[in-house]
Amino acid sequence: QNICVLCPWIARVVKQANIPTEIVVVDDDTADGSEEWAQGPHDWLDNQVRFRFISRKAERGLVSAWQRGVAEAAADLVGGD
Repeated sequence: QNICVLCPWIARVVKQANIPTEIVVVDDDTADGSEEWAQGPHDWLDNQVRFRFISRKAERGLVSAWQRGVAEAAADLVGGD
């Protein structure tokens, strides 16, 4: 459920800094409502901020989730914790 707060916050910050951004969230099939929330609508999305939600059903683990997010990202510059 943290993405409900974090994604709009990231969008607001990068818009203020005028940085085109793609937010990629990789979810390991959690039952916290993240996938339903990700379907939107989201008023913080526009041509400067794109959002992708990847739901993994059979995979688990932070490292493989991070690797999947990097592989799916459209940008050349990728970062995150």
